[in-house]
This record gives sequence, C-alpha cells and structure tokens, in this order.
Amino acid sequence: MQTSLPYPCRKASVLISLKVLFPLFPGITFPSGERQKQLLHEVYTEAGISPAQVAYVEAHGTGTKAGDPQEVNTIADVFCKGRVGPLPIGSVKSNMGHAEPASGLAAVAKVIIAMEEGNIPANLYYNEPNTDIPGLANGQLKVVDQMLPWNGGIVGVNSFGFGGSNVHAVLKSNTKTCTETLPDKSSKKRLFLYASRSEEGLKTTLAKVRGHSSDLYLHKLMNETAHMSATSHPYRGFTVLNGSDSISVQVCHLIVTKKIKIK
Repeated sequence: MQTSLPYPCRKASVLISLKVLFPLFPGITFPSGERQKQLLHEVYTEAGISPAQVAYVEAHGTGTKAGDPQEVNTIADVFCKGRVGPLPIGSVKSNMGHAEPASGLAAVAKVIIAMEEGNIPANLYYNEPNTDIPGLANGQLKVVDQMLPWNGGIVGVNSFGFGGSNVHAVLKSNTKTCTETLPDKSSKKRLFLYASRSEEGLKTTLAKVRGHSSDLYLHKLMNETAHMSATSHPYRGFTVLNGSDSISVQVCHLIVTKKIKIK
C-alpha cells in the first residue's frame, strides 16, 4: 500500500514594497533623518500600510555616533505613533559585522530565515541604551537582545548606501502552508544535478544533499545550477539519491576562440 506524507515546502516571504531615495545634501557619510522619514512615509503610503502595523524593523545599525541616532530616532517618529507596546528592532551587523555593499542583502536574508525558523535572532553586545536615542529609554523601542519568537506579520528593512542613499523594503510573512500530499518519494531513486565553482564545493553539496532526499523543493531549486554558465560554474556533477554512494564529477574545459582581423 502506497503512503502519503506532507509535501515539503518553503514559506519564504512576500515582498510588499521596495523604494530607494537618493540624497539631496552634500557629504558622502552624513545621514539625513529627514530624508529617511520622507522615504518611509512614501513607502508605507504607497503600500497602503500603517507603520504602526509593522511588527519588527531590521535597522541598518552601523553603530556610529552620527548614524544610529539619525536612523533610530526616525524609526521611533514614524513607526511608534499609535503603537501599542514597544517596537522590536535589531541589526544583523551585530552578529556578522558590516557586509559593505552586501549589507542590505544580509539584512533581508536574516529576516527571511527568521520568518522560516519562527525566531528573530538576538542582537549581540547590546548593554545599555544610547542616550541620544530617547525611544530606547522611554519604551517606544526595544532592541531584540534575546531570541524573540516570530508570530508573523510585517517587517521593515532599512539599508543605507555610501553617499547618503536610503533604501527601505517591506516584507511580510508568507502564511501559506502546503496542504497537498504526494506519494512518498523518499525511497525512490532520483537523479540530482549540481554545478559549482569548485570541485570541493561540488562534492560537499552532492554528499550533503543525501540528508534531504525527500525535499523535492530543495532539489528543484538546486538543480537549477546546472543551467549556470560553465564560465562561472565549471564543475558539474550528479548523484543518484537513494541509490549508490557514488558521485560523478566533470570539469568543463572551455575552448576560447579569437577573432583574427585580416588586413
């Protein structure tokens, strides 16, 4: 008799709105609270969402004397009006440092993982509130200094660029769950393809995927790497899940041709 198990799926999140506002003031490192406030008002007005509905804000949070008060005081002004209880805030930079141009991507990744795992990770090294940020002392804001259960809702993500550009993204938990069931595939043999930048990365991935032999969503996502250019991902390989332990690796050698101009 064939059994049915819940079909594995990834919830991820929904991007509601994203907007960039470029600076209109001199200087490449001085932030502007007024421009940040303008951006936030535009984003939430266009999205038709009250800032008071936002359940958590992932701040840019560089920890600088000039930047933090400008950013966090603006967050308090915009998000805390009409709010019941403090607004949880945090920054992934306390956990991993400043990722420079990729810092906004790191913040979004943190939020998506928090939504999937059901917990917002704690901010590290937060001991006492900055006296230049009244909202931290008067109860408007609460730094997430301990792991906080995530019960769903809307998240605002701040990211500021070198030169004064401001970016804000609005994400919402995807509450959709997979209710369909499919025949159990965990015992069936399946061909798994993968492409990597290095031989070590390829072999490691092909070995680890065996621990997720029933996650068809994961397989579909990772199989897409097989379509990547051989220039960037020259190591190609495959393994048979629920089959033998063998792993096949192949290196793509590109043939470079040159155009010769005939005079």
